[in-house]
Amino acid sequence: MKIVGNVVFIIVAIILALYCIHYFVFAVFGVFHPLRRFKPTDAVHHFAAVIPARNEETVIGHLIESLKKQRYPEGFYDIYVVCDHCTDHTEQIALEAGAHVLHCEQNTHSKGDVLKDAFHQLRKNKNIEAYVIFDADNLVHPDFLARMNDAYNEGYHLAQGRRTGKNIRDSWISECYEIFYTMQNVFFNHARFCVNRSGSLNGTAWMVAASDIDLYDFDTYTFTEDLEYAAIAAMRRTQIAFVPEAVTYDEYPVKLRTSLTQLKRWIFGQVQCMRRYTGKLMKSFFCDRNETSIDIAYVFLMPVYLLGALVFGLIAWKVQPMHLDVFFRYIPMSLIIFIMYAGLVVLEFIGLWRMHEKSGSILKGVFLFPIFFLMWFPIAFVCLFEKNSTWKPIVHDRNIGIEDIK
Repeated sequence: MKIVGNVVFIIVAIILALYCIHYFVFAVFGVFHPLRRFKPTDAVHHFAAVIPARNEETVIGHLIESLKKQRYPEGFYDIYVVCDHCTDHTEQIALEAGAHVLHCEQNTHSKGDVLKDAFHQLRKNKNIEAYVIFDADNLVHPDFLARMNDAYNEGYHLAQGRRTGKNIRDSWISECYEIFYTMQNVFFNHARFCVNRSGSLNGTAWMVAASDIDLYDFDTYTFTEDLEYAAIAAMRRTQIAFVPEAVTYDEYPVKLRTSLTQLKRWIFGQVQCMRRYTGKLMKSFFCDRNETSIDIAYVFLMPVYLLGALVFGLIAWKVQPMHLDVFFRYIPMSLIIFIMYAGLVVLEFIGLWRMHEKSGSILKGVFLFPIFFLMWFPIAFVCLFEKNSTWKPIVHDRNIGIEDIK
């Protein structure tokens, strides 16, 4: 019986190690490869900026203002605010700021539903060559459309811009969000794209060709429509470009309660995607040799990995199969925890350095990020065994404009 236990222990250890090695290999590429720059082009393509909004009167005006200040020919982009059953002054403010307003024609249960409705209404506009998606609380760098235009002109039908924060230093929570997105930008999107693999989508600041929407529609069902659409794109071999110079400033949660609400929505959506697409992605990888499919499948399996690693670690510490008592006798658990903590902090510094961010200005977030990361474990446990959940909107109230971004 003990032999069987040791064999199972070894198999689980190998699976967990392979998962880590997969990310580590790409992390090395992300550190040592330069950020991809797209060749500037004189060709000008027509974009539609699509902004789902539900009661966003505090922030919607500033987003539209930042889009109006794009260094891009005025006649080649339009701004559409998609009012998702708003009951405040979002529509009035959007119209006064110079945007077009669409109304959701169907009942909606998620942001994906709002986007599908918007794309359905905009299909009749044949001038639109590509859509760029923003959240209502965003601010957009003046060069965003120009840099997305460069990527589109090189033939990319899906692209993810760089998501950073407009309120990074409001609290240690907002600093942790900046570190999270920086690591995602460096160690996933940039790391894969620099070796001609596909990045992923992260909710806002992304572009999709209108021809793709016309051909494939936008049928998403989960809370994380961005990850879900990335999986669909992976299975049809549509590469997602990472455009680091297309920058969007997002409003990060400041309070712990707001962060927990958002994290639960993210992880539950991730679990929804895992249940719906992991088998299909694995089939795509093994049968069609589609490497991007396995990358996205690994993302979906992250909640399972987190819990598996936690259980494995506790078993290794308490039960100590394979004579690990000798290991723990000379290397106490406190030292192991410190090494893991220090390793994560070093990764953060590397990621911030790679994206040319000043780590000294967010030191609280750097050293508290491991605690922020630990919050994912209990949420993942709850979401893995939860059948249904309710989509809860996040209130945005950081009332600043693009001119306030330094």
